[in-house]
Amino acid sequence: MSGFFRHIGLWLIAAVFNWATVLLAAGPLRALRLSTPFWVFWPVAAMLSAGMWVAGIPVAACTFAAVVLVVGLYTEIEAWGANRGAAALGSMVALVAAVGTGFGAWCRSLKISPLTWISKWVEPMVVKMKEVYPALEVDVDVLVSQTPSALVIMGLLVLAIAVLSEQTWLRFADSRVAATSKWTDFKVWDVGIYALMLALLAALTRHEIKLVSVIGVNALNVLVLLYFFQGMAIVFKAFDTFSVGVFWRVLVSFVLIFQLAILVAVVGVADYWLEIRNRLARRPVGPKAEL
Repeated sequence: MSGFFRHIGLWLIAAVFNWATVLLAAGPLRALRLSTPFWVFWPVAAMLSAGMWVAGIPVAACTFAAVVLVVGLYTEIEAWGANRGAAALGSMVALVAAVGTGFGAWCRSLKISPLTWISKWVEPMVVKMKEVYPALEVDVDVLVSQTPSALVIMGLLVLAIAVLSEQTWLRFADSRVAATSKWTDFKVWDVGIYALMLALLAALTRHEIKLVSVIGVNALNVLVLLYFFQGMAIVFKAFDTFSVGVFWRVLVSFVLIFQLAILVAVVGVADYWLEIRNRLARRPVGPKAEL
């Protein structure tokens, strides 16, 4: 019976985290889907989302449904035997399709253009940013054109949080589900390096084709995040290899994430040629290696 109450607690924690932060709801939901059958997880998630809508918080209901879709579908595809890359791709396609269809239908019911609505939502944020940083030059149209990549990035961050925190929440649920593959083995598909080159070419070269520039910038945003994840996986693999303490892991991670994120992404790109983790795995053991 204690397991039942623990699962109820996880659902409540996921709902509160979704209302407060959105992203942090991913961890409890991942643990719930791993430790409960699909015929329990999906109906309960639907009822919670519907309850939020009836309670008068439609934004929380929509974001909760989106996080459930991403985490739940990712776990389903993974359970079918697909690798993490395919599972993430499937969940991102589903997220973009669901949000695009729902948002388009909502704008159509209001008889307003989706781009116009997004512009009205983004413009006040740009004004506040310019008040804080007067020298900042931000074009609203440029930000609006990057909305698709912003949605995908949010989905990828949800998956990252879900995978990184799954063991913590599984222990909270007192579940004996076996651990999935280590996140430090994360690697972007090899074709990603060619996609990165094309995105750089489309986004940074001068030409008059606006659609190509928009696609290039959106693709570049997503690929930079993916290679940042790969760079952080390399960093934590090095931490494991050299037995770095918790304090230094937290400190270095904080600096890398908030100060040197682009450098970490460059390390992730360089791993395509240098195979850094394979070199770490071949590191000699013994007193000399520790020294």
